[in-house]
Amino acid sequence: MKTAVVTGAGGFLGRHWVRFLEGEGVAVHPFTGRARSGRGPHAIDPTSQESLVPALRAAAPDVVFHLAGVADSRELADYYRINVLYAANLFAALEAAGLPDRQVVLIGTAAEYGPVDVSLLPIVEDAPCRPQSHYGISKLAQTQMGQAMARAGRRVLIVRPANIIGPGMPRHMALQQFAEQVAAALHGGPRTITTGDLGVLRDFIDVDDVCRRLWALSRADVPSGEIVNVSSGRGVAMRELLDRLIAVAGGGIDVRTDPAKLRKNDVRAHFSSAAKLERLVHPPALAPIDDTLRRVLAACESAAGGAG
Repeated sequence: MKTAVVTGAGGFLGRHWVRFLEGEGVAVHPFTGRARSGRGPHAIDPTSQESLVPALRAAAPDVVFHLAGVADSRELADYYRINVLYAANLFAALEAAGLPDRQVVLIGTAAEYGPVDVSLLPIVEDAPCRPQSHYGISKLAQTQMGQAMARAGRRVLIVRPANIIGPGMPRHMALQQFAEQVAAALHGGPRTITTGDLGVLRDFIDVDDVCRRLWALSRADVPSGEIVNVSSGRGVAMRELLDRLIAVAGGGIDVRTDPAKLRKNDVRAHFSSAAKLERLVHPPALAPIDDTLRRVLAACESAAGGAG
């Protein structure tokens, strides 16, 4: 791999992935929805195939990493415009640009599985998908499109990450909200954190671990159309995660449940199997969760200090 296009390059995973690829000597062409200074990316209209064709011709990538996606939006149409239409336009634009043989790596989500009975945990890749959120539904549509393209002869790899955590993660993630409250407490703010239900189990994986696994998968001989989970393979209670975050901060912070933050019918446990990934690429050990939490907290402290 000498040259790569990365869509969604301005997002959380995208920023880390671009840096990782550049560190491996790959010439990266970041595609974003708007121009960003400093990196010279292509500004792309996801709804326009015509916007993609010249950018793809200019980049002439060996592989396209399609990371663009919407996980949280007030606009219902955003989920389907970005999570489905963008992928469709990308496949068509590669054809129009004379690059139909280039591999496309689609980044999906464990939310595609939807709620799963506890007896079926950890979730394997061939488990039935019954997503309930628009995020999961739209990403599943992208996955099914990718599999259809693979059956038609295109080179497609589909990756389903669990909850990706690390410095700069989106604010809609509970851990980011916890870390911001802890950082504020360390800078003189309230020493009480308000939370929702801390009893749920979720699968968390460091963004750097995702990058290492995505790199290994993109270079492995994986059959086209395959779906591969990228996960820790285990569930961690939100209570444990918050307790460890407070511990790395030095303790002395109270936790209070806010009834307004409790969700009805929240899935009690959800985590994916990493067995297939481990068979395919034998990835390195995962980063210790406390190391990840320290990096997350340091980023939030830096932001809190700058704001102050």
